[in-house]
Amino acid sequence: MQERPAVQRAYALIEEINPDSQMSEAAKKILFGQNAKVLLDKR
Repeated sequence: MQERPAVQRAYALIEEINPDSQMSEAAKKILFGQNAKVLLDKR
């Protein structure tokens, strides 16, 4: 997959588009399945 030209172009743009690519804890929770329903169920 890494050999594909489109993939190489996308990786080359990462620093330009998202120079601070560290994901926050809040972003990780959203990305990996924690949503409003999960939070409300914990009440």
